[in-house]
Amino acid sequence: MNYHQFLAYRQSLSAVSYPLDDLNPYPLQSAIPTTLAGDQRLLASEGRRYYKTARGVRVLLSELLQAFAALHQPLYLPEDVYPVYLELAGEQAEVNTYQSCQTDMFCLPKEHNAVCLITNPLIPEGRYLSQQQLVALDQWLADEPQRWLLIDTVYDFHQYTLKQYFKASHVIFLGSLSKLCLQPQTQGWALSSAPFLDAVFNNNNTLPLPIAIDSAAWLQQQFDHAWQQIITQQYLPCTWKQPEVGYLTVVAGDYKSLYQQFGIAAVPSRVFGIKNKAVSVISCLAQVKSGQIKEVNL
Repeated sequence: MNYHQFLAYRQSLSAVSYPLDDLNPYPLQSAIPTTLAGDQRLLASEGRRYYKTARGVRVLLSELLQAFAALHQPLYLPEDVYPVYLELAGEQAEVNTYQSCQTDMFCLPKEHNAVCLITNPLIPEGRYLSQQQLVALDQWLADEPQRWLLIDTVYDFHQYTLKQYFKASHVIFLGSLSKLCLQPQTQGWALSSAPFLDAVFNNNNTLPLPIAIDSAAWLQQQFDHAWQQIITQQYLPCTWKQPEVGYLTVVAGDYKSLYQQFGIAAVPSRVFGIKNKAVSVISCLAQVKSGQIKEVNL
């Protein structure tokens, strides 16, 4: 089931007691306090003096993936996060896929020149890479100097990932304002301590150095508040844990059973490419949009 099929399925539902399947955060943009919109600070970029900016992250990611493909480097992309990744790689790329959802340690590529794309936080689970996983990734890079790691930080509302240190230099951090301040196609960035970015992108940076906006922290406060409401009101019949970050997480139970038995509208796992049909994805956005905006001091 793709996203458009999911929307058709959602419209077919008659009565929903607990809507936990909202995937559109952008209506919240108008609720962000105007005092936060102009409060901009430089991202943590110490030692990462190579950077490129564009109107969104897709352009940057597409050029990067296709540049690695032109060098005949195999690409490893998560198949359970964002289907567009596969499209951005282009037809000429040697693409391999892996599952990142609900795994403590995914199998890293064996090729000496592999390029691995990963999200941090892991989406749709809403959890950050563990220290064990970060150490393993760093060692994987150190073992072969032609390997590269691309880290998509678009959903990093806490903005933790750029503070993480890798001994290896072949790491590129990608991000955008699409989710952090709910402004799609306005600014994306790629940051690295390696000069490869200059070799790939010939264009001059027309946008300023990547920025962090306090709206990201404000949004995360709203998500935390909504998750606590869901826990308090005991919507879910299964055992689950509040995500570390963001408005999505994965719970036990297939979407049909959750709806038929409990009136819960959840997102089928297949919409994200998750192979395990016994789980579903839920969102707290409906609770945030219900008008119960939490006042917070940042």
